[in-house]
Amino acid sequence: MQRHLRVWFWFAFVLGLSLGGRAQAVDIAAAAPHQLVAALRTGKPIILVIANPAPAKPTDEAYGDWADALNDFAAHVDPSVRIISVTARAYHLAIATPRISGQFGTLFVRDLNHALLHRGMIVEPQVYRLGQDFILQQTEQPSAKTYGLTSTTVRLRRGKIGWTELDRRVASGLAAS
Repeated sequence: MQRHLRVWFWFAFVLGLSLGGRAQAVDIAAAAPHQLVAALRTGKPIILVIANPAPAKPTDEAYGDWADALNDFAAHVDPSVRIISVTARAYHLAIATPRISGQFGTLFVRDLNHALLHRGMIVEPQVYRLGQDFILQQTEQPSAKTYGLTSTTVRLRRGKIGWTELDRRVASGLAAS
């Protein structure tokens, strides 16, 4: 249990570094499925960083490259884009498609009908920029495919996360954004 807490602390620390002074950029507490759904239903551009910290070792070169690329991007992200970090479990509870297999993935969401998916860790900073340009409607999809980004839609999972309660919160404006 104590090792698990250390791993979560390290994960929070690494993602916290990516804030670059922008406390709203990465919201580690937004990992709850109902908060994720509420954020997606706002229609605002969102980048979902799906990561399970437990299997990754901080000394792993790929993990370090991934953290560096995310930190660099988050420090310069467009103010209208929200970055949300979620575990694969929270992602699967909230989102039916696209399916994510493995420990890492990134979903660039313009809206529920327009998204780009990158499976695995993003270790090249230009992939984040391409994804951001897409969700801000500044890039065509063909240029994104070169970097492993695939076009997809997002289908939210119903019934398992208190959908009726969430609908009431979103309608009343009380949902976290």
